[in-house]
Amino acid sequence: MDIGNNNAECVAFDETYGLTYPTVSGTEGGGNAVNSTYGIPAYPTVILIAPDHSIVIQDLWPIPNAQTIINALENYPIQANECGSSTLTASFTADNTAVCLTNQVQFTNSSSGDITTYAWTFEGGDPATSSDENPLVTYNTTGTFNVSLTVSNDTETANVDMDDYITVSSIEAAFTAEETDICNETQVQFLDNSSCDATSWVWTFEGGDPASSTEQNPVVTYATSGSYSVTLVATNANGNNEINIDNYMTVHNCTGVEYLSAQSMRIAPNPNNGRFQITLPGNLIYRVFVYDVTGHLVNESNISAGENSLDISHLESGVYLINADNGSIQYKERLIIE
Repeated sequence: MDIGNNNAECVAFDETYGLTYPTVSGTEGGGNAVNSTYGIPAYPTVILIAPDHSIVIQDLWPIPNAQTIINALENYPIQANECGSSTLTASFTADNTAVCLTNQVQFTNSSSGDITTYAWTFEGGDPATSSDENPLVTYNTTGTFNVSLTVSNDTETANVDMDDYITVSSIEAAFTAEETDICNETQVQFLDNSSCDATSWVWTFEGGDPASSTEQNPVVTYATSGSYSVTLVATNANGNNEINIDNYMTVHNCTGVEYLSAQSMRIAPNPNNGRFQITLPGNLIYRVFVYDVTGHLVNESNISAGENSLDISHLESGVYLINADNGSIQYKERLIIE
C-alpha cells in the first residue's frame, strides 16, 4: 500500500525491487484514503489490515531486500488477487472537514477504476444524497456527521464510509494575549481568535482596566499583582459561545522589594568565615567565579539555580568579588571573609 505516488510510480518501484504482490498506489489506488481512514502515524513499507480492521503488521522499515516484504506477507494466510479481479476502489476528500454553520463543503471523488455511477450520502447535509462525481454540500445543522460514497459499474461496486467526517459549528470563542506573565502597569493586547465570523464581543477582565470591553481586540492594563481570569463571549448571526480561562494573567509587582530580590543573586551571611549561602534565580546552571582584589581567579565551581552552599573558607580573610554567569545573564557581588 503506497502513500503519495501514482500508479506509474508504483509500477516502477515494483520492477526495481522485484515485487510480485499487487501494489496499490496512493493517489490513484486509494492508498492515501487508507492512511487517513486508519490514522496511520507514519509511512511504513508494509501495513497488513485484518478483516476485523485491526493493523497486524506496520513499520517494516528499512527494507534490506524484497524478501523481507514477501516473508511478512507469507507469515499470514494472504493470497494475492489475480489482476483484474477487482478494479474499483472508492475514496474521496473534502476541502474542509471542520466548517461553520451554513458553509459549503466541496467533495472531490478520488476513486479508481472504470466508474459509471456515484452514490453519495451526506448525513446532516443539503443535499442529503447526490449522484454527482464531485458534489457541493451545505450544512445547516451543527454536529458531527458521516459521509459515504458508493461507486459502481455494470459488474462491480465499491464503498467507503467515513464516520464523523464533517464537524459543523455555529461559533466557537477563542482568544490569545500577547503576554500572560507581566509586570504591573503593563498594557496587554488581547486578540480575538473566534471562529465562524464573530460579529460582536463581550470581554471581562478580572483585575484589568478596563474591566470589560466590546472591542474585538482590546488593550488592557493591570495595576495590581495577582492571577486573573479572562472571559470572552463571541456572537454571530447563528448564536454565541463563551470561553473563560481562570488564572490566565499573572501580574507581578516589579517595583516591590520582594520581586527585585527574587530576580537577583542573594548571598548571606556576608561577611562571614567563608561559608556562604548563595541563592540564584531561574532554573539554569551557573558558572561561579571568585576573584581576589588583584583580579586573580581563586575559586571556580558550578552551582544550580536556587539556594546552595558556597564554601571558600580555605581562602584568606579579605575582600573578594563573586561572578555568577548562566550564559545569558551575570550577577556580581562583593564577598568579605573575616
